[in-house]
Amino acid sequence: MNQEDLKKATELIDQSSSFGILLPEQPDFDTLAAAEALISSIATSQKVAGLLSPAVLPAHTDKIVFPKLAAPTPLLKEFIISVDTSHAPISQLRYEKADDLNRIDIILTPKLLPLDAAQVSFREGTIKCDCLIAIGVPNIEHLSNMADFPPDFFTENKLINIDIGDANMRYGEANIVDASRASRSELVWQMFSNPSDPANRPSADIGTLLLAGILSATQKLTAPHTTADTFAAVSELIRIGARHADAQKLAGLPASPELQRGEPVDRAYQQGDKQNQSTPLGLAQLCARASVRSKYDEENDILWSFLTSEDFTKTNRTPDDIPTVLDSIRLTLPQSRITALLWQEPGNAQENHSADLIRILLVGDRRILDAIGSKEETTLYGQHGGILLTASFPSFREAEDHVHALIRTAL
Repeated sequence: MNQEDLKKATELIDQSSSFGILLPEQPDFDTLAAAEALISSIATSQKVAGLLSPAVLPAHTDKIVFPKLAAPTPLLKEFIISVDTSHAPISQLRYEKADDLNRIDIILTPKLLPLDAAQVSFREGTIKCDCLIAIGVPNIEHLSNMADFPPDFFTENKLINIDIGDANMRYGEANIVDASRASRSELVWQMFSNPSDPANRPSADIGTLLLAGILSATQKLTAPHTTADTFAAVSELIRIGARHADAQKLAGLPASPELQRGEPVDRAYQQGDKQNQSTPLGLAQLCARASVRSKYDEENDILWSFLTSEDFTKTNRTPDDIPTVLDSIRLTLPQSRITALLWQEPGNAQENHSADLIRILLVGDRRILDAIGSKEETTLYGQHGGILLTASFPSFREAEDHVHALIRTAL
């Protein structure tokens, strides 16, 4: 995604007061979530945003999920007073405003014959809109309701184009289009996640909706097109207060096993400020780094996450935070048979013989963990019943190979 386009889109939103939202005929949940979040973010007492194309909401959603889309704000239209002058031409038109009556009188002076009410009619004119935002529309010319607008409507108004996929024609004045992104909700989050302007970041509720869009588009982060950027966006959204369990419900997805059992899956939220459910910035950054350094082994159903000694140093955190990092991983990343968290002990190797060595924490299938524990020296670790291998390794590769060998033996 071009940063100039991102900057241009932000400028257009700041400069505009009336927004028309364009959606495809059959938008998916991700597109609807992106649209709802965008409308909720920009619609204020000074700005109004409404739909220009009808939105078909999924069957499992209601006004609670998409209140703005379910009951869209109508955009203002010109009001035209039309006078038939074919039989009774007029010689003068003027208007007068009476300050004490809050009324405008439009006065027509007939030229030859008298006028009557039958010659006057009323109709709606052009929609008053100074910025269009298309979400998930590859080609604007293919919209089914194109005929409802005047020919120059899409050329005279500024247009922001938000989409993923190579099929998009990049027809906007600002094109927030990135084929490498997994969801349109990611792109909307990118538009409102300016580090230099944290005051304009979305609320926790909007963040939850964007998270729901991402989870829906990526099948709870298990789809092949899920990327490191997706994991990073999820971590950032949770850091601003997005609620993972609520997001899954909004998207109509089954809850994670921990949530179904009622287990606490995010220690950071439990111990954090109950008012804003926030975590220390360094800890949130450490969790985000673990998410970005993650991969899913589909063949063996293993979720791998890695932390280097530099990750601890850069975030000013320590391995004491590993339980919280594990909670974050299990909350935000795909559920798997085994979750393997590998980290590099920080410190000065001359002072600490364990520094720079790789430690392994395994959580998941109890049968596999018990089998590993019967053959390998381990200790129980954390509330999830994980096991910490006593042995440490000089490299991530050797540690990973060792885990593979243990699991093969256990199976």
